[in-house]
Amino acid sequence: MHRFWQVEEVPDVPKLSTEEAACEAHFLSTCQRDETGRFIVKLPFKDNLLQLDNCRSLALKRFLILEKRLIRNPELQAQYVNFIREYEALGHCTEINESEDPPNKQTYYLPHHAVLRPSSSSTKCRVVFDASAKLSPSELSLNDVLQVAITGDISKMYRQILKALLDRSFLRIFYKEHPSLPLQVKELCTVTYGTASVPYQATRCLLKLVEEDGEDFPVAARIVKEETYMDDVLSGADSVEDAIEAQQQLKQLLGQGGFPIHKWCSNSPEFLEHIPVEDQEKRITLEEHGVNEAIKVLGLLWDPSADSILIAYRPNPTLHSQWPTKRTMYSEIAKFFDPLGLVSPVIVLAKLLAQKLWQLKSGWDDLVDEDIAQQ
Repeated sequence: MHRFWQVEEVPDVPKLSTEEAACEAHFLSTCQRDETGRFIVKLPFKDNLLQLDNCRSLALKRFLILEKRLIRNPELQAQYVNFIREYEALGHCTEINESEDPPNKQTYYLPHHAVLRPSSSSTKCRVVFDASAKLSPSELSLNDVLQVAITGDISKMYRQILKALLDRSFLRIFYKEHPSLPLQVKELCTVTYGTASVPYQATRCLLKLVEEDGEDFPVAARIVKEETYMDDVLSGADSVEDAIEAQQQLKQLLGQGGFPIHKWCSNSPEFLEHIPVEDQEKRITLEEHGVNEAIKVLGLLWDPSADSILIAYRPNPTLHSQWPTKRTMYSEIAKFFDPLGLVSPVIVLAKLLAQKLWQLKSGWDDLVDEDIAQQ
């Protein structure tokens, strides 16, 4: 409940913890770039690496459960297969032979599963790797032995950064396209979402790129430092010409680090005339809200034609057909996302209602009283 209230607060000026400072020092001493300009980073391990369990049996058990789920859903299975095929075709993972491992080689096996994103304009099915998996509470997961640093749409941003060869044994997965095929072991070759250090390393590589190559692209360098959040660039200019110049500089600067940038969108049709259709963000239609075209920007909806920020909320129909419980009410209230505070006067009422529920110390599945239900 405490974190629920804090999530939209404006933070104080950040100060690096001892662990974050160590992570920064580790990055600066180990980060490299290959002959194409692409970054190579190492996993920032803590001192407890030797306590890491390889999770092989757990990862295999969870893959076999996943396989049964995919067999029951051929459409999902096809999407999953296509995802892994692309992953391998791009060189982001490679099949390995475990029997060739040297004695006592430390390894870690990542369980993985599907997350469906029907509203996504590109990837409907995304494979998620679980670096927090462990055999028991007393064991350590991969994330338990990695340092964590906090940071603030670049195509496949994480997967454009290579993992050092010696670290790839900690990023193993089990996979096969069909139950009739032999089981494969693959090693992930790039920075992998799901590992604790990823958001920091990815953002830090962007800043390192600006430090090393940004002098020739001053406009792009400023945008990457000041107007980029993870893989999303949110910027602007005083004229179409300036916007095009910024776009070209960003494309060149990020390209030198192996970061292709796409999904461009603008409230200026003139700007979009200079962008190939395949590089433009696909727009979604929200008929129930009377919006013909919109895109998602950092979790918010933007109608570029009207240059308007939208708040779209879809209430759970069961809330109006069944008596609410603490669980169903919290579930609905937690859906509100308003980082700019545009509808705070409404959301704060919902949060106060959640606070009242908490003070009553009711059970999660207890029916709430009539007064709260009416509110």
